[in-house]
Amino acid sequence: MIDTSPNRIGWVINHEDTVGVRNPIGLGAKVLNERQRKYVQVKRDLWGIVTAIIRPLYVRVCERS
Repeated sequence: MIDTSPNRIGWVINHEDTVGVRNPIGLGAKVLNERQRKYVQVKRDLWGIVTAIIRPLYVRVCERS
């Protein structure tokens, strides 16, 4: 799931188990720079998807107890 605003992007990466329950396995957020803030909403959404995929430094893996 990707969520974007004019200033930030955030994401959650889920994994669906065999029962059909979605469990979060990673999440992240990033503040957009001045140039990225000028993107139209659709481009910010796409940039959020790209960032969630190629920026593993921003993804924190969640431990399941």
